[in-house]
Amino acid sequence: MAGSQEAAYQYARTLYDSGAPLFSKATRELMTQLEAIRSTGVAASVTVTTPDGEAIDLGTSGTPNIFEDTAGFQQIGINPHISYDHFRNFATLQVKHNLKATYLPLVPHYECRQADVVTGELVPRQKPLPSYEETLEGFQRERTKWDTGRQCEELRRVLRSAEIPRVGNIVAFACGTMHLMEHDGFRAERALQHALILTLRDFLGLSEGKCLARDPSYEDADKKVLSDEGITVVDDAHGFLAVDNESVVFSAYPDVPIRAVVADIARPAVMIWNDVSDPRTPSTGSDGEIHLCADPVTPRLIDIIREQHVRFDFPDDEAFGRLAIYIRKS
Repeated sequence: MAGSQEAAYQYARTLYDSGAPLFSKATRELMTQLEAIRSTGVAASVTVTTPDGEAIDLGTSGTPNIFEDTAGFQQIGINPHISYDHFRNFATLQVKHNLKATYLPLVPHYECRQADVVTGELVPRQKPLPSYEETLEGFQRERTKWDTGRQCEELRRVLRSAEIPRVGNIVAFACGTMHLMEHDGFRAERALQHALILTLRDFLGLSEGKCLARDPSYEDADKKVLSDEGITVVDDAHGFLAVDNESVVFSAYPDVPIRAVVADIARPAVMIWNDVSDPRTPSTGSDGEIHLCADPVTPRLIDIIREQHVRFDFPDDEAFGRLAIYIRKS
């Protein structure tokens, strides 16, 4: 097969159209390999299974990737974890020497940190990490606003009016740290998303340990506040692996293809995420060309929504954007 962008895209598209899941047991396999590297600190060869079942050797992972820095430091890649992509973005990728390695939906990704050129020690971040106390104070303030606000009551009304299948857990993705290093101060919209998770938990009467959140940007203060509130923060692919047919999945404008992954692995009871008809998350532009989209609307997703779920409007709120509630039909 010719090593071209078009060939890479068309091959992945053919697999997708055949019904083959892009995200399956390969997720667990890759996660297990990367967890071993992180826990032992020992570099190892990483193998990823393609959607058509072929094992691709990606070479050694776990050895820090080093890049020169003009400031006299070096940028290194540490803590490998899974990065997700979708075939609709593959047509824009640079084709690698191995064509199949170009369209892998799962690959290792590294946290980029600055290190001293001589000693190799990591350079402390320029801004101090947020404290637990200020994170807790901000979260409680925004949660009170949410709990007593119109949007929260409207959400409860919608849920009361719907016939909801059996629910066993809530899994939230990409809700984000409540502090961002490039912004000073508290991020209220992030706190509101986590407050919404607690509203869902309380409405559904879920027990302890049944409310999970996954986002690699969580700081220690975020994790402790969420843990104190009954939300368990999980690492890497554990969030996706916790999703099943009795899950409520929540995500708002993520930077990974949450909907595509979920559509491949389960048929959740409830999905609260970007409206699948939202024109602000297109897979193609007005010129007909394919454009990068972190969480694309895919044909498989549209079919699942149309055939198996009932759509409800999500209460309008600037903090959440244009979301919709999808509840699986009985």
